Amino acid sequence: MKLLPSCPPRGVKSPKRRRTLGSGVRPCPGCRGAHHKDAQGRCAHCGGLWLPASRVEALAPGQLAAARRLAGKGPVAPLQCPDCLGALKALDVPGPIHEGDLFWGLETARPQGTAVADACPRCGGVWVDAENLGRAGDARAFLANLAAVLRGAS
Repeated sequence: MKLLPSCPPRGVKSPKRRRTLGSGVRPCPGCRGAHHKDAQGRCAHCGGLWLPASRVEALAPGQLAAARRLAGKGPVAPLQCPDCLGALKALDVPGPIHEGDLFWGLETARPQGTAVADACPRCGGVWVDAENLGRAGDARAFLANLAAVLRGAS
């Protein structure tokens, strides 16, 4: 059997490839355009925020493996991780429970301040679109809520 020149020999893993757009810029998971970030790390086109695994680890040190397990439990989102090209999965990131979030003693479907992020169970990166950042209040509030969720994951 003849191997193509681009294929590694049998038993040898091929190097991890990242999809880039031209000049080494990775695509945005939300708008799939070039991910040119502003000072906060948000996409200049759609306003979404991509947190690579290193930034997720910095939010809750030692909890990246738990974050990956937590991400693996969610339903598959129609988005692809820009770092490892894995499928992203939905992850609820609840905000602090405010008075009025309870109705007749039962929680509503999503309490006020809850954002739905998309997390990668392969590498641990997290994507949140502009709409869900708005639900959380702002990027700082979302990061604080995500850190609390990760600290509670085990």
